[in-house]
Amino acid sequence: MEARAVGPSDAPPVLFIHGSPGSWDNYLDVIPNLPDLQLIFFDRPGFGGSQPLESLPNLKQQANAASQVLLHFSREPAIVVGHSYGGPIALEMALQSRTQVRALVLLGASVDPELEELRWYNYLTSALEFMIPGALVRSNDEMITVKQQLEIQKREILNPGSEPLPPIYVMHGTEDGLVPVENVNYIYEYPGAHSNLLCIHVLQDQNHFIPWNQPVMLARMIQAAVKGECSVSMDYSHATE
Repeated sequence: MEARAVGPSDAPPVLFIHGSPGSWDNYLDVIPNLPDLQLIFFDRPGFGGSQPLESLPNLKQQANAASQVLLHFSREPAIVVGHSYGGPIALEMALQSRTQVRALVLLGASVDPELEELRWYNYLTSALEFMIPGALVRSNDEMITVKQQLEIQKREILNPGSEPLPPIYVMHGTEDGLVPVENVNYIYEYPGAHSNLLCIHVLQDQNHFIPWNQPVMLARMIQAAVKGECSVSMDYSHATE
């Protein structure tokens, strides 16, 4: 696994999970804004410098890989940040180990199985994968199976015997053309209902690429997660007792 940490090793850890496709450096712009935290980055299995470069279209296995990266750098519960496909992986981490995740930060997260529909280019990529860059093929493999896996994840969220989820922080753009902003409604109704704190920030006129376009705002949300409170700068916040 290609992984690295930036910042004080004894500071609260923040684990960043990139989308599909992607790599650890998708979060580069946030680093200068969080000097007092231990920031942990890695290339997910199948992407970047992590080997082997083979498809691993499985949320549970991806979450296990993320968990191992975190354990390599810190034994403390972490703020886990997930962008796009990294969002359900982060959520899966929390479902697998409540003690390892201090809070979730979900950015343009694709978590609602009802909103996951294959598009024409998914079928085209599958048919022409021999002539398409490998990272895009492996990303397409993840998209092909994600709806079914999100349905499984939803059942786990609704399991009445499960422990409460950690605080959940959400940021999503109204003009997200890749992951519908309606995913926010799903988070509010399902995982949010099983968490003692839910903070939602819907960004007007913003697209899918929050880590690049809004690094300062993302840093503020992470800092709010460290403190366990909703940021006063958010357009909308909701907390449940």
